This record gives sequence, structure tokens and C-alpha cells, in this order.
Amino acid sequence: TTKRKGWINHGIKNPESIADHMYLMAVMALIANDIPGVDRE
Repeated sequence: TTKRKGWINHGIKNPESIADHMYLMAVMALIANDIPGVDRE
């Protein structure tokens, strides 16, 4: 899988892949509506 370039450029060990990042962002978007006080704008 393609690793995130910024993480590699900053020397972070075990960088997440682009797919990992997109999956986690999608999950966060789904649950953000249920968290009180989250600014959705």
C-alpha cells in the first residue's frame, strides 16, 4: 500500500497508508454527528 508521504518525510516510523487514513476519516465523519460539542463546520 502507498504510505503517506508527509509521514515518511518527517521520519515517522510505521507510517499509515493513504487507505488507512481515508478509512479512519470516514469512520470519524460518521460518528462525529453523535458527539456533543463537535463543530461540524
